[in-house]
Amino acid sequence: MKRLDSEIVNFLRRDAKMVKDARVQARKAKEIYKPEVASEIILKEINSIKGLRENYKKSINRLVEVGIKEIREAHENQYRSEGHQATISNILKMLELRNFDVSEKQFKNLVAPLIKADDYITLDMLGDLMSSKEKHDLSFYCKQNAKQNEVELTEKMLNAISEYINTDILKSVGGDPVKYKNSSYEEIYILAQNLGFDVTDMDREYGGSDILVDTDAFVKRQIDIAMDLPVDDPILKFDDRTDIEKQLSE
Repeated sequence: MKRLDSEIVNFLRRDAKMVKDARVQARKAKEIYKPEVASEIILKEINSIKGLRENYKKSINRLVEVGIKEIREAHENQYRSEGHQATISNILKMLELRNFDVSEKQFKNLVAPLIKADDYITLDMLGDLMSSKEKHDLSFYCKQNAKQNEVELTEKMLNAISEYINTDILKSVGGDPVKYKNSSYEEIYILAQNLGFDVTDMDREYGGSDILVDTDAFVKRQIDIAMDLPVDDPILKFDDRTDIEKQLSE
């Protein structure tokens, strides 16, 4: 199972706890106080965490940039190695010698080293080649494995994390988590699960036991919005106006 960088995960958990607490206070203020008082409380709550979130943002963005660079370089070095190039050459020669007439089992054994090496470039090329030979099942096998490569999955995950931490803090605390893609920790957690990353302890605050995610509520809201069913209003609305007091008075 793939693992995310532990530093990134720990920064995320700290940030998620901070945003969750701010959201709770903002929701409470909106429900209890008049709009002008509520807006003052919400602004104060947001301003109190802005500095720390900027620090988390800088740290996570730096780690994401390094992470993407490292995984690309590692894959490229492996792909360019003499041993791996020899493996590719041998596979192509074997297929040509057999006039591409191989069984599914033989083909899977043949390309197993490519899958193990996560060589999505060659797998994608082989997919096209087998398709041109009308070996569509074998082509599909290559294409599917090419899609599941660790480089692209990790980049997708890290880019989503970057989107999350770079979301405007007003939208993180008060916006609709479904409308603003990757603005909520729930969405990041679900994506990590779906991409096959180890999410052990990602659902809990760093150094504590508070639960940070409510995936059921998030998915239900996604479904309800998609089906045009009524949902609770977000704390703040971001259409043409950004003035908090006006938004709260609606």
